[in-house]
Amino acid sequence: MKKLKYSLMFLVILLVAACNTTKYVADNEFLLNKVKIKSDIKVISNEDLLTYIRQTPNSEVFGLFKMQLALYNWSGKDSTKWINRWLKKIGDEPVIYNSQLTTITELELKKLYANKGYINAEVTSEVSNTKKKQINLEYKIKSNQPYKLRGYSVNILQKDLYEIAADTSQCLIKTGKLFDSDKLNDERTRITNKFRQSGYYNFNKDFLHYFADSTLNSHQIDAVLELNDNLKTAKDSVQQRVFRQYTINK
Repeated sequence: MKKLKYSLMFLVILLVAACNTTKYVADNEFLLNKVKIKSDIKVISNEDLLTYIRQTPNSEVFGLFKMQLALYNWSGKDSTKWINRWLKKIGDEPVIYNSQLTTITELELKKLYANKGYINAEVTSEVSNTKKKQINLEYKIKSNQPYKLRGYSVNILQKDLYEIAADTSQCLIKTGKLFDSDKLNDERTRITNKFRQSGYYNFNKDFLHYFADSTLNSHQIDAVLELNDNLKTAKDSVQQRVFRQYTINK
């Protein structure tokens, strides 16, 4: 019974502290209360989008109660007292809104959508005051018309590498799909792994690159897989080392 009594007392104290969430927020600052993302498409999950947010609010218990922040606010301002130092140590100091981190997040989200084929995506942010010294932040994403892959081909002279890259049954890139940079990179990895498994241990995926050609205002792209220009113009000795095939001797 005593344990229940003390637990209830502790909960009441935390709730009281939670009522004053801006205790350690200066007059010219704002506590970041909530962050939301609103996108007009669902091509990227909300969970993945949240990983690109550079600044998030203090954590909540059951999505309602900022317990760690309450513990921090429960402390007094006299740092000579051990109880104040201990509460600040186990609690979380308030997350103060930083507009620069918001700008960086906008750029990161725009880059993410561009990598998925939405090259002209627009990302904006909007802040709203809910209470004194508190704001909510919402990111709004307008995807606009995406770019799609119209044609795909391989332009590589090395026979073994070409056969792997041109194998349509294994190729991860499909025409008519979004111009997805992540998918293009995965295809470079697939080709490189298969090529190295064939004995070409000096080859790496950075030796491959794509030439992309977009027809004006068509939102369609033709991509060609080629060897890196630096490798094309490298000395014969370098190319021989890169394309040397190792075999089992004994």
